[in-house]
Amino acid sequence: MVSKLENAMESLIRVFHNYSSKEGDKYKLSKWS
Repeated sequence: MVSKLENAMESLIRVFHNYSSKEGDKYKLSKWS
């Protein structure tokens, strides 16, 4: 069974990749660095 923490982290990673791929760099957000 997946814990709430794991679910939350997975969601964050998905959102992060979603935004960062739009910026053209999958590993960092240019807006934040």
